[in-house]
Amino acid sequence: MCRPSLRPLLLSKIFISTALLLAGCGGTSGGGDSSGKSSGTQGPGSPTPGSAPVSGSLVSILTHHYDVSRTGANLNETVLSPANVNSNKFGKLFSFPVDGQLYAQPLYMPGLSIPGKGIRNVVYAATEHDTVYAFDADGASTNPLWQHSFLDPGSGVTTVTDDDFPQAYEDIAPEIGITGTPVIDASSGTLYVVAKTKENGNFFQRLHALDIVSGAEKFGGPVTIQASVPGAGCLGRLLRPDRGATR
Repeated sequence: MCRPSLRPLLLSKIFISTALLLAGCGGTSGGGDSSGKSSGTQGPGSPTPGSAPVSGSLVSILTHHYDVSRTGANLNETVLSPANVNSNKFGKLFSFPVDGQLYAQPLYMPGLSIPGKGIRNVVYAATEHDTVYAFDADGASTNPLWQHSFLDPGSGVTTVTDDDFPQAYEDIAPEIGITGTPVIDASSGTLYVVAKTKENGNFFQRLHALDIVSGAEKFGGPVTIQASVPGAGCLGRLLRPDRGATR
């Protein structure tokens, strides 16, 4: 039996914590990022939830594990250390509600000009319910700065369910939407993400390009991902999960 397998980065049905970015958002000049470094007692350089964006040099997280080599290392970190990463000084500051499970790593960009909302540090999250969120990373509000759903139930566009698979599928349940971590192209201000949908009984994976400050679709997208190879196999548009990060 040919069976897909995924190692989840995170499972959360109701919230995303900015503490998930702790290891990757440390600043380099006098302060860490605004994604949260403490619980109760704040860590070095951490802002008060809802405060203005932190000044100084903040490190963007634009792809899975921070670089194309997937090292998982932020070599610009100067704030976090074994001395302050502990239960007394380091932890979750706040959380945001989302509509599905999170397998994709949250991404982060500081100092963006959001239409009608000013300069914000932004954390991006993508769910298995086929929604991309942009949140204020400083916790000024739990409401998203913007959100973009790729579903339209009234027109028959839904997520894929684990019951849609013709064999036992236990890695992701109850629905499969966005699994791979998006990628941000900072130079063009574009977030690229692959979303899987079920549309009136047919299955699709599409590459979307979203504006990072508004969530609007760009470049006339999305583009349907299609490919074929000779021979027989079990991985098609339905069974082939979006493994790893979007590239």
